[in-house]
Amino acid sequence: VVPVFDSVALDGQLVGVALAQDDAPVERQNDANVAGALVAYVPVDDARLMALLPWLQDDKAEKTLHNAKEAWVLLRQKGVTLRGVTCDTMLASFLADPTRLIPHGIEAVVKDVLHRTVAPAKDLTGGGQAQKLLKDVDATAVAAWAGDVARAIAAMRAPLLERVRDAD
Repeated sequence: VVPVFDSVALDGQLVGVALAQDDAPVERQNDANVAGALVAYVPVDDARLMALLPWLQDDKAEKTLHNAKEAWVLLRQKGVTLRGVTCDTMLASFLADPTRLIPHGIEAVVKDVLHRTVAPAKDLTGGGQAQKLLKDVDATAVAAWAGDVARAIAAMRAPLLERVRDAD
């Protein structure tokens, strides 16, 4: 699960939610069919987001996130209580080696664990005076980026949990 938002979580605006199952190929389309989609991105203003609410709030539906606290805050602002988080890859990275990869951001952890990169959001939004908000970026580009991040988070679950076990 990847919440897509502008700014920082405490005052940010949720733009959409991306989901991935295991190490699925990224589909560059908006797809809210949670049960049938391996990778999906749903903009927050899309009525299909309502279909995700029971799953997001289901404590029996296991979810892996990177920085679950941030996702919880963003979703809570929309009246959604995120439940069922069984792995936070940011926290797992910290627990495996607290002084490495500080602050355990998604780009650094993906590079360390999967030996590949994910583009930073700045690649979509630009910077400086011309910087855009993610809500103003083409939805197809946001969906592709968020889907790639979601796929990376799903792929990092097992190796990071193994690193945490090895650190004990």
